[in-house]
Amino acid sequence: MMAYCHVAHDCRVGDGVVLANAATLGGHVHLEDFAIVGGLVAIHQFVRVGSSVILGGGSMVTLDVPPFCMAAGDRAKLHGLNTVGLKRRGFEGQVLKDLRAAYRVLFQESNKLANALGLLRERYADSEKVMAMVDFIAASERGICRQSSGRGTTGPDRGQRELSAAVCPGGAQPWLRPHRRRPPRRNRPRVGCTGRRLALDSRGPGRPHDQLFQASGREPGGYGGRYQQGAQPRVVAARLARPAPDRGGRWSRR
Repeated sequence: MMAYCHVAHDCRVGDGVVLANAATLGGHVHLEDFAIVGGLVAIHQFVRVGSSVILGGGSMVTLDVPPFCMAAGDRAKLHGLNTVGLKRRGFEGQVLKDLRAAYRVLFQESNKLANALGLLRERYADSEKVMAMVDFIAASERGICRQSSGRGTTGPDRGQRELSAAVCPGGAQPWLRPHRRRPPRRNRPRVGCTGRRLALDSRGPGRPHDQLFQASGREPGGYGGRYQQGAQPRVVAARLARPAPDRGGRWSRR
C-alpha cells in the first residue's frame, strides 16, 4: 500500500495485493489475491476485483472485474488478459491457452453470457483457472466489465460501427468527418456599416449595398439576414477617402 491510499469500511483485501498512490476503495469492496490497483484508481462500493487483475491508473471501476484480466478507463472496460502478470505468477502452456479461449468465448464472440458460461463449463470442466473465472462471473451481482471497442482506445461501440458501415459503405466514419469551419472575416460581407462605403464585387464596378444584395441573392436592406439558398457572393467593402484637390485645382478621389 503506497501513499494516500484509502480503504473504506468492510473491505476485504487478499494476499499479494498492490495499491498504488491515491488508490481509493469504497465500502464493501473485495480485492482478491494478487490484484494490482494503479494510481488514482477509484473503485465503487460493493465491487469485486478478481485474482491477478491489473487496473490502469486513473480508472473508475463501477462493475466487477473478472479474474486474470486488464481493465482501464473512466467506467473501466476490459483490455484483454493480464498475460505478463500471469507469466510472472508461473502460468504457462495449456493454462494460458485455456484462459485465452475462455476470454474469447466470453467477451469477443457474439454469445449471450448464460450460453457462454454453459459452454465453458462443458469444455473446460477440468481447468481450475477457467472454472474460477466462470464461477466469479456467475456470482456477480453488480454486473461485469465488458471488452473495450478497441485495444487501448475508447472509440465507438459495435452498434455505432455497424450503423456507420450501413450509412457510409465506402468506409467514411461520421465521427471522423472534418468540421465545417466558418470562413475568415475577410471573405464575409461587411454589413450594417456606417459612413461612406463602396461595396465592390468581382462581377463589376461598385454598386450600392441594396443593389449588390439584390444581384447576389441577399435581401435588400436586411444587413443582418442570411444568404438565400445557392447564393454565395464574395463581397469586399472599401471606404472612400475624403476628396482632395489635385495639382490642377480639381477635386478627385484618392
